[in-house]
Amino acid sequence: MKNFCVIDIGTNAVKIKIFSNGEYHILRNKHISQIDNNVSKEDIIKHVEDFMRTAKEEYDVMPEHTYIYATEGIRSAPNGKEIQKELEQKTHRKVHILAPQREARLAILGGLSSIRLKNNPKQILFIESGGGSTEISFLDMSKRPFAIIATKSLPIGSRNGKEELHQEQNIQDFCSALQRKGIKIDSSAQIVINAVGASKLMAQHLAMTSYRPDQIAKLQKTISLDNFQQSCEHILNQTNYDSDFLKSYFLKEETKDGFIGHINILHHIFDTLQKHPDFGLSLNTDISTTLGGLKDGAAKEIELRYKKEALNIKDNTDKPSVQTVQDKESIQPIRNYYKRVAQEENAQYIENETSSYYNATIQRQNGEKLHIQATDADNVGISAQNKQGKPQIPDYHDFNKLVQYAKEQGQTISFGNIKSEEFKARLLLACMENDVAITQVPKLDMAQIDKETSIRLKKAKFQKNNVKLNPLHSQKNKKSNVDLMPYIKQEKLRA
Repeated sequence: MKNFCVIDIGTNAVKIKIFSNGEYHILRNKHISQIDNNVSKEDIIKHVEDFMRTAKEEYDVMPEHTYIYATEGIRSAPNGKEIQKELEQKTHRKVHILAPQREARLAILGGLSSIRLKNNPKQILFIESGGGSTEISFLDMSKRPFAIIATKSLPIGSRNGKEELHQEQNIQDFCSALQRKGIKIDSSAQIVINAVGASKLMAQHLAMTSYRPDQIAKLQKTISLDNFQQSCEHILNQTNYDSDFLKSYFLKEETKDGFIGHINILHHIFDTLQKHPDFGLSLNTDISTTLGGLKDGAAKEIELRYKKEALNIKDNTDKPSVQTVQDKESIQPIRNYYKRVAQEENAQYIENETSSYYNATIQRQNGEKLHIQATDADNVGISAQNKQGKPQIPDYHDFNKLVQYAKEQGQTISFGNIKSEEFKARLLLACMENDVAITQVPKLDMAQIDKETSIRLKKAKFQKNNVKLNPLHSQKNKKSNVDLMPYIKQEKLRA
C-alpha cells in the first residue's frame, strides 16, 4: 500500500496524519495566527510546505500522495480564495475546500473509528466543535457504516464561543428536519462529542492526573447529559479562572478561552435541544468523547482507496451468512463487472432484484450457468451448473475472470468457506496465472484434484521463479515470496 498523508487546514491550526510503512503518525499541530480577522496566509503556506517536506524526507511520502483539506478557516475567510490559489501554485496539489456536509461526514468517520461505543446504539447525536464552526449531526447506526439523517453547521467555534450565542433558530431547524423525516429518539441513543473542551471536561470527571485523549477513548467512560450540563454551568459561572482552575482542566492561560468557548457552545446546544418540545433528549442520555477528527476520517477514506483489501471468495454451497446488503453502493462495481462479462461473452445476464443481497446469473448459449452472490464489496461467492442443471465446479475461465476483477479493484484474494478441494485449487491456479496476491496459501489435498488442474498448478508454480509463488501480504503489509510446495501433499501429486 502506498504511503500517503492528509493535511488538514483548520481555523486555529494546520494538522497532519501520515501513513507510512503500515503505520500512522501524527505530528504536532502548527498554529495559525490571525491578522486583521483573516487567517494568516503566510502561516498556512509555510506550515503546509514544512509538513510536506517532513513527510517526504522522514516518512517517504511523495508529494503526489499528499492530500490537502481546508475547512471553515479558509471557507469563510475574506482571503480564502487567495490562500487556496497560492497554496496550490506552491505545492502543486489541489486544495479541497470542504462543504460543511462533507466536513461533517469525514469528521464523524474519524471520530467513530477511534472509539468503541457501548451497547450498540441505534442512533448517535454527533457534535464536532472546532475553531470556527460547530456541526451537529444525527446518525442512523443501523446503516453501514452510518447514515447522516440530518446535519446543521453553526458559525460558532472556540474562537468566538465565549461571546453571547444566538443559535436557537439553527438548532430548532435541525430538530425540525428530523421531525419532517419522522425520526424519534430511540432509548439507546448516545451523544458523541469531538471537541477539546469536552474531552478535557471528561478527563476531569475521570480524575486523570494528565490529559490523555487516547486514554479517555480506551477507558470507554461516559457521563449523563445531566452531569455534563451541570459541569458546564459550574465552569461558566466561575468568576475567577485562576491557576487552580487551569490545573483542574489541564489548561494553559493561552488555551483557557478556547476551552470556555467550547463549553459555552455545548451548553447552549444541549439547553436548546432540551427545550425543544418534540426532540425528546433524555437527561440520562450517555455522553462520550472522541479524539478522532477530519484528518482521521480523510485518512481512513484514502486508506480504503489505496489498501489492497482481500476479496473473500466462497463456493456458494451455503447461503450468505449476512442476508442483507448493508451498503448497496459497495456492490455496484461487482454488478457492473459481471454485466460486462456477460456482454463480452454474448451471454444473458439475469439478476434477482428482489434478493436482499446481490444475486446474479450468467446464462451461456450452451445452457451452462454461472451464479454470483455478494453481500458487500469484500465477500463474493460463485457456483455453476451444467446444461442439465446439475451443480459443477466453475470453469477455469470463470476463476480467471473473478481474480481479474479483484486485480482491477486493487484487492488480494482470501479463501473463504470453500468445501471443495478442486474449487480451492482452481482459485489458487487463477491467482498464480494472473499474478494476483493471496492473503494465505491454502493447504491442498492433491488426491482430490482433477488431473488437468494438477498439471496446470505444477506448470504455473515452476513459472514463478522455479519454485516461488506470487507475492503475499503479511500482517504488516510487507511482501514476501512463499514456496507453494510445503502446503501441498506432494506424495499424492499426480502427473
